[in-house]
Amino acid sequence: MVELMRLSYRDVRPVVPALLSAAAAAALVFGAFGGVSWAHILAWAVLVLGGLVVLLFGHNMALFLAFGFLLGAAPTIQVPVINVSAVFALAVLVWIAALARPRPLPRIQPIDIAFVALLVASAVSVAATVDTVGSVREFVRWAIATAVVFPLRLLSAAELRRVGRAFVAGACLAAATGIALLKLDPNYSFVGRLSFLGYDPMGGNGRFVVGTRGAANRLVGTYIDPNLGGFMLLIALIVAIALLSGHIRIVVGGLLSIAIALTLSRSAMGSAAVSAIVLVFLSRISVKLKLRLLALGVVSSAGLLAIPAVRFRLIDSFGPTDTGSVARRSAFQEFPHEMAGHWFFGNGWGLPELIDAVAASASNNIANSPLLTLYRGGVVVAAVFVMMLVIGIVASWRLARSSDFPSAVIGTGFIGLAVVALQLDFTVVTLISATMAFALLVAFVTGGAAAIDDPAPNAQSSDEESHA
Repeated sequence: MVELMRLSYRDVRPVVPALLSAAAAAALVFGAFGGVSWAHILAWAVLVLGGLVVLLFGHNMALFLAFGFLLGAAPTIQVPVINVSAVFALAVLVWIAALARPRPLPRIQPIDIAFVALLVASAVSVAATVDTVGSVREFVRWAIATAVVFPLRLLSAAELRRVGRAFVAGACLAAATGIALLKLDPNYSFVGRLSFLGYDPMGGNGRFVVGTRGAANRLVGTYIDPNLGGFMLLIALIVAIALLSGHIRIVVGGLLSIAIALTLSRSAMGSAAVSAIVLVFLSRISVKLKLRLLALGVVSSAGLLAIPAVRFRLIDSFGPTDTGSVARRSAFQEFPHEMAGHWFFGNGWGLPELIDAVAASASNNIANSPLLTLYRGGVVVAAVFVMMLVIGIVASWRLARSSDFPSAVIGTGFIGLAVVALQLDFTVVTLISATMAFALLVAFVTGGAAAIDDPAPNAQSSDEESHA
């Protein structure tokens, strides 16, 4: 395990003036977006300068690890005074940390170009449709969340693995918390006191789905939204299986799988199933390992289907009582009408239904990431988004066809996510925590085998087969 990188003041001193200027600029910009207030500006200045102090005292990597852990554990926690998510604030500090650590730039890959093109096209879109400060604020939040892939790409393979494990640890905490709340506080009456996590203090925190057997509670946990929870936990499951080994992989994989099922998110469950099918039938891992995975998949599926809420959620899919499918069909039918006159630049970035939970619940957003990108940013932005997904799928296919088990897991995981979850849900477009988690997975995909292999690949390979 590579020791935590430490920087001396002499290492950082050449870039301190630039960092202080960046801190002042960030404080002014984000303070203004937070609600033109000197209190906001001062809070941002303290936050950013605090990050610089961490750098000067040599714990640069701590910012990345804190970002990964909080992203997995509780991405809705708010920073006092400025009222933004703490994980978003850490994303800003991660950028500063990346700029403060001299390291050769990685080789530019096609998906890097696609991400830059997506940011540029989106900036043009928001410039053409901006009508309020809220539109610009939403774009800046989304742009920082999307661009976090670049500082993650600057990490070494060992450092990226550490961030991935921190994210998995946080997701395990969220999964355990969600399962406990589902069992001990099914009406979510207690969690209303935890408004700092994003819960509604007036109640109404429970999430339910109605089927032929009545209403079933959905796991919410610290994610507030069960579909967001399923998305985040799915990425954590992919990363966990790739990075962990032995009994800890089995325990963590089991915990995350149960939590995903209890969110009753069909997009997450479908993505996991497609990923597993591609891994078992199309990857080049050993036949022995494939048979073990197939047996494990059959047993796990049977166990999850034994949970009544999960079983009836899948049975009711696409039936007359499936309100989700009915709403999706209605949204697709109305989509051309909603896009009339707005095809090129989209309907705008500050739309209430995209940024406000109450407005979103009252509207019927189209449950498809490329189409919702089209709805918000227009045809050029959507085309670039689709191009980015295609490039990611091609890169992931190369990993999926690898004989190396961790690489194959990352590759097949991205494929399952791209072809199922992003086509059946839109959290990655509207929720910055989902955007950041997706960026983390992309960092592993672009890092390739170097980002997920241990220094001793032969020993790791034998360990994979003995413990999978």
